[in-house]
Amino acid sequence: MPHFIRRLWACAILLISAASLAQASLQYCNTRSYVQLHLCLAVDTYYNTTSKATDLLATFGYQSFSAGGWTSVGLGSSMYGALVVIGYVHNGEPTLDLRQATGHFEPQSLPTLPQWTISSLAANTSGWFESSFHIYGYDSWLGAKGHNLGVQSFIWATSVAKPANKHSAAFSLAMHDDKGQFSFDLGDYSANNALSGSPQHAPAIHFGKKNDNVEDGGASVAAAGVPRAYVFYLHGVALVSGIMILYPAGALALRFTKLRPFRLHLYFQLGASMSCLVGFAAAGFAIRADPLRYLREPHALLGLVILCGILLQNTLGWLHHRAYVNDAKNAFVTSAHILVGRFIIILGSANALLGLILARARPTTLVFLSTVFAVDVVVVPCIWLATRKRRDEEEKQEVGVPLLDDDSDGHDSHATSRM
Repeated sequence: MPHFIRRLWACAILLISAASLAQASLQYCNTRSYVQLHLCLAVDTYYNTTSKATDLLATFGYQSFSAGGWTSVGLGSSMYGALVVIGYVHNGEPTLDLRQATGHFEPQSLPTLPQWTISSLAANTSGWFESSFHIYGYDSWLGAKGHNLGVQSFIWATSVAKPANKHSAAFSLAMHDDKGQFSFDLGDYSANNALSGSPQHAPAIHFGKKNDNVEDGGASVAAAGVPRAYVFYLHGVALVSGIMILYPAGALALRFTKLRPFRLHLYFQLGASMSCLVGFAAAGFAIRADPLRYLREPHALLGLVILCGILLQNTLGWLHHRAYVNDAKNAFVTSAHILVGRFIIILGSANALLGLILARARPTTLVFLSTVFAVDVVVVPCIWLATRKRRDEEEKQEVGVPLLDDDSDGHDSHATSRM
């Protein structure tokens, strides 16, 4: 009999534990980041009778396997307007900051942020960072006061290799190395929680609990084993090589008459165009999950303009060549081909620098590409004009040779040789 009672008691404990987990906070944990990041977020919502608004209680924790860096979770579907809670450890001291995302730029500490408090903040020796916080008027921030919250999106980002530049309320963030998104259905949960009364403390993270998210973007991995950041590196290298190196080289190739200029020009143009297509394809592959969000950014919009310019440039080049072969030169097509080419090089180089600034590139990289940009804009045109002037002078001299008669007998040997 005692044995039966012990078994019954154990089963009751299991049932109670399962029921408590079922009624526990909504929770999401992600471990699929290629930068070896374990991140968890547990949330509770309840109706605040004092403010007549729905507040958010949350516990945010992450385990980073790399020294330094930062990790954040954003309350919103994208980097446009999301509330971003940023955590990092500096000299062993954990720090939590609330900012607002303003697009593909560093989140800012704005005066319009909602009131919030931090109830706990700690980081242990194993690298686990955990903090609980309370955001007041969460439904007002969402613009859903008095309405069902429904499905709400969250985003996360991390930079494990680049620590924050300084330890203050306005510390600067390095560009993230990985990111993802997930969603919670807060509609029915909020209604049930309101009936059961307000929670007395922040939710706890249960590592054995199944995720409650309704949508999981996982880690920002473009393909199996291929980090999304690497695809962006390919995008940048391919476009910089094509626009800032190969296209200018193709323009100069036409001015070196002794090196088969058309073939050199054609090879450089084909190489540059293929390199640019690879760069644009890499960008499209990396942003395929949410292209509309990225296409609202100036860098992406300029990229589309440059892509159209490259297609137009190749078409004009083909028309120019066909007219040249048929001895029916078209001055408009030729001039347009040259002007569009210059437009691509100048605008493409400027957009490459803008992309590096958005990516928080190292100053040495910016200085190097700025130098290449100066060479493309100043040095290459000077060389192009100088070689053109020299070639025109050589052609004038060649045309003038048959008109000269240096022989004493009056016979023009040059003219005879040309007949």
